[in-house]
Amino acid sequence: MTLKDIIADVERRIPHTLTEDDIVRYANYALHDIRRVAAKLEIYSFDSMSGISLYPIPTYITPEGIKTVTVDGSEYLPKRLNEREHGSLYHVTPDGFLQISPTPRAGKEILIVYEGINLFLTLDETEELNPDMTEEEQSAEYYGQDGGIDAEYAQLIPLAVSAAGAEENEDLNRANNFTARYNALYRKAEQGKYLKRGKYPITRMVQ
Repeated sequence: MTLKDIIADVERRIPHTLTEDDIVRYANYALHDIRRVAAKLEIYSFDSMSGISLYPIPTYITPEGIKTVTVDGSEYLPKRLNEREHGSLYHVTPDGFLQISPTPRAGKEILIVYEGINLFLTLDETEELNPDMTEEEQSAEYYGQDGGIDAEYAQLIPLAVSAAGAEENEDLNRANNFTARYNALYRKAEQGKYLKRGKYPITRMVQ
């Protein structure tokens, strides 16, 4: 479901005063909420460098979304707060770096398996990231954004946005109705999470 689809869906459901930036914000709130049941497992990989234990990772990889970190096939465990360093550990710093201990030798493949979702960008953010595009191309990029989740889970997003829009308009009956429908669909998605994928979730490589 693209951002254009979500905006159109919300328009059909309720009269509202939400801006497109508001819809992007509420859509991202929903994506964070449904990450546990809707996100696909993805793999981000890179090679270690000599004497380096700290590596930048993309902002879409959050500490809570990381499932495993391996170095040359050996799993590194998450370091807990105030834990003394012993064994193979990793830690994500507040400024978005992956810290690995002990420091691996150069040329070792580092794999991060994480729950992947695609947060939506505002139009301003889209334009800033694509300055060489024409205005028409930037608009197509903006409205063509996809949350990166399966269709049955994507249906949760316009329900969440509609609930927020109804609440902002102080239409509590509609807000409660959308929230109830959202919760019911969320439970259904949660129960059926592995029915479609089988025992093991699908993963894909991200470079």
